[in-house]
Amino acid sequence: MITLAVAPEICEPHHARLYIKKVEEHLLKPKSIGVGTLSDNHNFYCPYYDNSNDSSDPKIAHGFSYHNGPEWVWLYGFYLVAKMNFEGKVLSKRRIMSLLQEHIKHLRDS
Repeated sequence: MITLAVAPEICEPHHARLYIKKVEEHLLKPKSIGVGTLSDNHNFYCPYYDNSNDSSDPKIAHGFSYHNGPEWVWLYGFYLVAKMNFEGKVLSKRRIMSLLQEHIKHLRDS
């Protein structure tokens, strides 16, 4: 995602759009404010991260779930820039703002 955002010229546009579509299908959830780190269809998917968990559960113990599902908000910006780079002509300002509605709501409510 980062490469599509910061160096789009080295990416083949057709493959970039396919990648963005896969991210949207597997790593973005409705009402999300970040990009998931693992698809919820994966066996190791865990939507939360708890580094203090010292249990014997291999899916979550000792911070193992860090890359296995939690959303990373910082990646969402790169997702939007990549989307604008490869779908910019069909993206309206209204559509981009609609993609940010959960962020706006989160900032207002927190």
